[in-house]
Amino acid sequence: MEPDYSGTEQAILATLAYHDILNMSLTATEIWRYLFRGNCGCGAGVGEHLCVLPRGRTQRSAPTSTFVELSVVLSDLVQKNNIQSHSGYYFFPGRQELVEKRLKMHALAQIKWKRLRHIAWFLQVIPFLEMVAVSGSLAREFTHEDSDLDVLLVTKAGRIWTVRFIVTVTLDLFHLRRRPIGPTRNLVCLNHYLAQDGLALPYQSLYTALEYARIIPLFGEKVCAEFREANREWIEKYLARLLRDEVDNLKQVRKSKFLIGVKKVGEFLLGGKTGNYIENWLGERQKEKINKNEENTTAGGRIVASALHLEFHPHSKEAPLLYEFNERMGKMGLEAFGGQKDSGLT
Repeated sequence: MEPDYSGTEQAILATLAYHDILNMSLTATEIWRYLFRGNCGCGAGVGEHLCVLPRGRTQRSAPTSTFVELSVVLSDLVQKNNIQSHSGYYFFPGRQELVEKRLKMHALAQIKWKRLRHIAWFLQVIPFLEMVAVSGSLAREFTHEDSDLDVLLVTKAGRIWTVRFIVTVTLDLFHLRRRPIGPTRNLVCLNHYLAQDGLALPYQSLYTALEYARIIPLFGEKVCAEFREANREWIEKYLARLLRDEVDNLKQVRKSKFLIGVKKVGEFLLGGKTGNYIENWLGERQKEKINKNEENTTAGGRIVASALHLEFHPHSKEAPLLYEFNERMGKMGLEAFGGQKDSGLT
């Protein structure tokens, strides 16, 4: 007999199952903030209702719950031993070791945060760089000792190639950039740039929705808010909510009037027709180099090189992760959350 879970219970179990594949336990706040939205396919929306599935079975869709309501359901699931809780983290029965692992990685992440915030403080001097946000494992605070420091950078419109060149040279000068081959520990991974006039992303999936919902700006919070709004509609097809940053986050770096002043001087010198010429020349040179290396992209990766969007993920965990998640949803009888497709990898 298939389990008869409420909509909120389904959403919680699906969210925990996805992170269980990543060997992550979650806090109640994380479950609520990144709660999955089911897709029953009946067209009735996401409110609590009963849907008829193949072979005559029924299943409730996933609602959007308040934090208090979700906390009550979490307690019920723990009492029924569908899930367990320890030290404020939730996980499936028999997976308590994930709590110790999470605590250890959280402590390690604080060291990496300190290093990256120090680097980001200096990056305020880069002309046309409007936002530096943390993504990947550090945004999840689930890092290994050898983890790199993934960032998403947003540039002013029409200056994406200039910013990439200056940032790359600057970090290389101080041996702070991760290269395709070589060490990774505590090095900045410059794998994603967006121009301010290209914030809406076409590469959409449950995987990318979670990655972008988790980004944490180190500076450029207003731009980050613009980014969230530009992608809210599609992200909320996968997640119950995408929260706005209504207060300054504690990870943002202290503003430097001196560095920002130097940045403005650089923007003046690299503006106008001269700056346009430099931008176009740098774009042509960089695209030539990227196209030569593009043949190294394996199945399941993506490389994008345009004036709006630069992305360098030749190898991605997205497809195998979503495949395993879909298998898990089938076994758990949570078809409303299965059938996930990747974001259009090569």
